[in-house]
Amino acid sequence: YYPIHNEPNPLPLIKKLKNKTFYLPKLINNKITPIKIDNINNLKKGKYNIKEPTSNKEATTIDLAIIPGIVFSENKHRIGYGKGYYDKYLNNKKITKIAIAYNFQIVKNIEGEKHDIKMDKIITQTRIIN
Repeated sequence: YYPIHNEPNPLPLIKKLKNKTFYLPKLINNKITPIKIDNINNLKKGKYNIKEPTSNKEATTIDLAIIPGIVFSENKHRIGYGKGYYDKYLNNKKITKIAIAYNFQIVKNIEGEKHDIKMDKIITQTRIIN
């Protein structure tokens, strides 16, 4: 994801892990579509003013997704911005889901709804919730 509203920034991974292929979400037909990043400096603002790739090179396989959120729980649920884009995209996909968050974003419990997708791990600056 491209960070907004002071979310933890996963973008340095792109520069550090040069032997990996990275994708950023792009909203196409009101759904998240992972698009290959050719150049991190070649992004443009899309819907909600979030930067997106300019190409349309869709991912064929994704092994790991780093997921944003506002609040996360120790039972690995998350609250996002309320549109359900990530839950819809991740539904019925075998992708490892990791959230990165600050410690203050972690709460004891969030009651998830039927359509909510739980994270596999949540990583903060001081701990990993498995």
